[in-house]
Amino acid sequence: MDRAPPPTPRETRAARALIGLLLVALGGHLGAGVWRALGPPRGPPPRRLRVDIARDDVGRLACLPGIGPVRARAIAEARLAWGPEPRLEDLLAVAGIGQGTVARLAATRLAEVRLGGRPLGVPAPTMAR
Repeated sequence: MDRAPPPTPRETRAARALIGLLLVALGGHLGAGVWRALGPPRGPPPRRLRVDIARDDVGRLACLPGIGPVRARAIAEARLAWGPEPRLEDLLAVAGIGQGTVARLAATRLAEVRLGGRPLGVPAPTMAR
């Protein structure tokens, strides 16, 4: 029995490219079919992280967008002077926290950001004089 000669490097590359193209085409088609069969995810939406800037620890604050470990420590240090009812002005007085950061925190979908039990951006009730 005569054996076929081994493939040349060019033939090997061409065969691998053809196999790769077939796998990509077949995988895309199968993946779309599986997605259609399974449909969108079912069940309740995932719960968002609830973070209270006035009460949570530095590690939890650092998870928020725009707040890293340095700003989280600055917030934790500033909270000592805030008193029992923190206000938005108290948060804005922290170095590195401005209107843009507060707007980004209030709009994030990753977490429900609160300040003293109220959603961020909702003003604290004022006492009538």
